Amino acid sequence: MRKWGERYRDKDGQLVKHFPIHVGQRDILASPARYNAIIAGTGGGKTAAGALWLMLEIAKKPDGIFLVVTPSYKVRDRATLRVWKETVEGTDFEGVYISAASEYRLPTGGKIYFGTADNPESIQGVVADAAWVDEGGLISRNAWLTVKQRVSFRRGRVLVTTTPYDFGWLYKDFYAKHKAGDKNYYVRQFPSTLNPTYSQDEFREKEAENSAHEFRMTYCGEFCRAAGLVYPDMESACVVDVTAIPAGRFVGGLDWGFADPFVGLAGVLDSDDCLWVIFERYIRRKTLDVHASNLPKEPQYYADSAQPESIKALRKLGFRVKPAFKGAGSIAHGINLVHQRIKRGKLKIAKIKGVSACPMLLLEAENYRYSTNQNDEVKGDGDMVGDDHALDALRYLVMSIDRNRRMELSEDE
Repeated sequence: MRKWGERYRDKDGQLVKHFPIHVGQRDILASPARYNAIIAGTGGGKTAAGALWLMLEIAKKPDGIFLVVTPSYKVRDRATLRVWKETVEGTDFEGVYISAASEYRLPTGGKIYFGTADNPESIQGVVADAAWVDEGGLISRNAWLTVKQRVSFRRGRVLVTTTPYDFGWLYKDFYAKHKAGDKNYYVRQFPSTLNPTYSQDEFREKEAENSAHEFRMTYCGEFCRAAGLVYPDMESACVVDVTAIPAGRFVGGLDWGFADPFVGLAGVLDSDDCLWVIFERYIRRKTLDVHASNLPKEPQYYADSAQPESIKALRKLGFRVKPAFKGAGSIAHGINLVHQRIKRGKLKIAKIKGVSACPMLLLEAENYRYSTNQNDEVKGDGDMVGDDHALDALRYLVMSIDRNRRMELSEDE
């Protein structure tokens, strides 16, 4: 039995290269849809299928321009580029990679630009005939929209290959459209073991080692919500497009960060006691003066009291900032207050022109959870896992504006 990429001579004496594809790979290569995705278990052959798909696109236009996007340089160099080179070696598509330009020059006259989502300039400016996004579940929604823009002029096709990581843009802007019957979108899901070379024993061992949620996501290629979510109903707080900012008192929440992200949320508390969150700043490795130039000045902000010097610095820059209420049991209490607002319909996360004003807040809510055991049962020790920077900013805000209500709400809970 020949191995993947093995070269041999066919019955006519021609040197050919052998690529034994499985049914999941075959289905994606045969798809006529414009936007395609393999969402599959690790080791299932996603990247290998991506390289074959790109070869087929190049065959349609040998002198064309093509784009390959990865989340980072590490993913590009260690996986995507390596697999591409191994796949085309010894074929009519084997060319030369120019490292300084991140450019693969094809012998047919075409070019492939290898860009990374963590360097937006490497994606911008390319007018591509087709694009392949490897490990697409790790790129941002803005990066995905940029990829679509890069192929729009030439009506190019796109393939995303990835393991599912969360319920972000890949689920909402891609998978959901496929499930709704949009013929422009096609998704092929499969587990790691659809690849016949993936060990069945390894698959069973990973099932025993991981929680049910982690196993289904990582090895079965399925979207699966984590057990024990702290904010399972946050999505219900999202509202349709807001065309005008409601009248009321401007308020905001701040969570300090540098290596961790700095988060600023801002919104309006209207006359009906409804909190409308309409602004989010979520970014790493920027100084406080840079944040200040990108934050609205109107709100009364409530910030993490652990950094009083940051509060003073923002006050000197003309911002109204108070330390958030904190104390024994304040985390659990603050979570309770946020839940109460969601249940009463008094927390609204706005959408502006169809896009959530707070994408990172929602993404964190989809993954922030109480610690669970191997059976996905909450341990009950109060420990939590997952990013909570934007959620903390929201909690500081809600704890502060609802401080006078807290005893009543704690009793209700």
